[in-house]
Amino acid sequence: MTWAIAVFVSRSGAWIVAQKEEEWIVFELVGEDGSIQVCDQIKANWGLKGGQKIFVNRLRRTVDGYVEGHFASVRIAVQKAKEWSGNGKPT
Repeated sequence: MTWAIAVFVSRSGAWIVAQKEEEWIVFELVGEDGSIQVCDQIKANWGLKGGQKIFVNRLRRTVDGYVEGHFASVRIAVQKAKEWSGNGKPT
């Protein structure tokens, strides 16, 4: 498990973009909408896609999430998060 920083949260609070070194991860919170905020330190096994527990340092607890994708560009990651959340245009 490695640390990342939340850099984008969708309007609904369900879709998150996190930065881990030079990679951006898009994931969806499952039943935990709004529990992650921008700048939160979060820890998970980011190399895996699919469902997993994500530790939120500010809350000192884990939340359920589903990793959807990994991207080399923050712009593309945010576009995908908006698109998948229903708040953006498809790319």
